Amino acid sequence: MYLGIDIGATKIRGAIFDGKEMVCKAREPTETGSVEGFTRQLVRISESLCKKAGVKPKELEGTCVASFGPLNYRMGELVNPVHLPFKQTIPIVKPLQKKLGSPVYLINDCVAAVMGEHEFGLGSGIDDLVFVNLGAGIGAGVYVDGRVLFGKDGNAHEIGHYTIDPEGKLRCGCGRRGHWEAYCSGPGIPNLAKLKGYPPLKSEELLDRAGKGDKKALQLLEEIGRLNAIGFANVINSYDPELVIVGGALALAGKELILRPIRERVADHAVNAVPPIELSRLGEEAGVYGAVVAATQSYFIEFLSSLRR
Repeated sequence: MYLGIDIGATKIRGAIFDGKEMVCKAREPTETGSVEGFTRQLVRISESLCKKAGVKPKELEGTCVASFGPLNYRMGELVNPVHLPFKQTIPIVKPLQKKLGSPVYLINDCVAAVMGEHEFGLGSGIDDLVFVNLGAGIGAGVYVDGRVLFGKDGNAHEIGHYTIDPEGKLRCGCGRRGHWEAYCSGPGIPNLAKLKGYPPLKSEELLDRAGKGDKKALQLLEEIGRLNAIGFANVINSYDPELVIVGGALALAGKELILRPIRERVADHAVNAVPPIELSRLGEEAGVYGAVVAATQSYFIEFLSSLRR
């Protein structure tokens, strides 16, 4: 049995996988009151799922926790996580491993998502695949020639920090200017709106107005689509995928309002052949599906082991 946990800014999801199918799942709001409460929540969800599945925690073959970053893979920690109020290092692997008594691993949430899509979603059987997350941040998980890309430190997927505006009119959460995430992520959209002379709409309100035919909202979405198309072209030029799958809260909520302008404009910037760009069918569960897949993959475990040497 394998346990997967996906830490989100607003929800934590968990699942037990028996090697063939999901045995049980859980979902609850993310504890943001304190680091201690957050860590206890991870333990409690893990133990509860084990009880439902009829397996002792120490009998698990592996547990993998998927999370937004920044991550310290070597130590199994979140480092000043961008989507939690705790601006400090948060150990994940050690406390969980101590409580469960079985191996625990940590993985980037977008890398987990592409692994989930490759095993259970639209990417099944595809060797060259990219998952792009458009949500509170912008990130990716990538398969090239049938292998997941990690990079020397596990950060071979930071596409949200591609520069799409060389003038650097907006500052990214990382502190640098002109990055894709600063313009087209959920938190970035109000800043882009203000920059372009629109009311500083939050993404939810923007999509709601656009869905009702509001002209200014639709115009702003076209501008977001233009910038997204530059980012997607960079992804296609970098990795030459056969398929791009798009997930994340913003894309899943906006659907064609988000994807249509990208599809229409991406060829203006791409050198490589433009592959299909499709919305994830796993939806918000792509990360937890990928977490259980990662726990079963020897090459992922070998990669983590190499970082700790």
